[in-house]
Amino acid sequence: MLLQLMLITVSDTAEIKLNEYLFDLSFEDLGVVCKDDTITFTLNNNLNTNLSYNWLGDNILSGGDTNTPVVAINNISEYSVEVTDNDYGCDTTLTFEIELSDIDVDIYADTLEVVITNSLTIEVLNVPDNSTINWSTGKTNTKSITITPDSTTDDIVKEVRTYCVTVTDEYGCSDEECIEITIINPACDESDIFIPNAFSPNGDGQNDIFIPRSFYITTIDMEIYDRWGELLYKASGDDTIHWDGTYKNKELPPDSYTYRIHVVCDDKENWTHSSNVSIIK
Repeated sequence: MLLQLMLITVSDTAEIKLNEYLFDLSFEDLGVVCKDDTITFTLNNNLNTNLSYNWLGDNILSGGDTNTPVVAINNISEYSVEVTDNDYGCDTTLTFEIELSDIDVDIYADTLEVVITNSLTIEVLNVPDNSTINWSTGKTNTKSITITPDSTTDDIVKEVRTYCVTVTDEYGCSDEECIEITIINPACDESDIFIPNAFSPNGDGQNDIFIPRSFYITTIDMEIYDRWGELLYKASGDDTIHWDGTYKNKELPPDSYTYRIHVVCDDKENWTHSSNVSIIK
């Protein structure tokens, strides 16, 4: 960087002579810099003149009055320095930019909860070309991992686990992101499955069907019997299986009916339960 200033020399004959002053400075190339690096700048004084320096900004850690300051980058790309020639009093302000790595990854999963024995895929997004990827699970150089937790610690119902990924770009700059996933270990019994003891199939849209309810049911086998043991209803399917209180398309009278229910939960556990449910009208 060559800066030209004009010096004025006045002789006793009042002849004005203009001499050109030159700042000959060059900034040492840093290449691509990481956003959170702490680095040393070098501003070369190519003419070895008597210069003083004043670097501007709050992120100058040390050497702010030298040509080699230590700087905390803090995602700042533009820097300025005031330079003064102590012999002639000439000064100038230099502003220059450094190139920052643009690595800024994100981590994503379709849901933040997964039941044990089920699978969940976690992805890292915005990965720059030619980067290396390291997951906290030990997987490397893949943009996604699939977790299939098979248990929780000490058989607790819910446990939060943290999964992290570190991506390093071709310039050696890294970015880490983490995600918390809740691992659910359902009991697959009456503590997780609600079965009503009565319903009122009167068409008012309120409590019209008999249906087990749970967040964790995969399949249901349901059988309904009258008080004499005759099978009135039998069905198998997903968690929407229900009985509407009819037999052969006819409404049944208010009474107590026996049900037998077998469920398979999301964690592949099985539960069978029998009891009574009343039709109320």
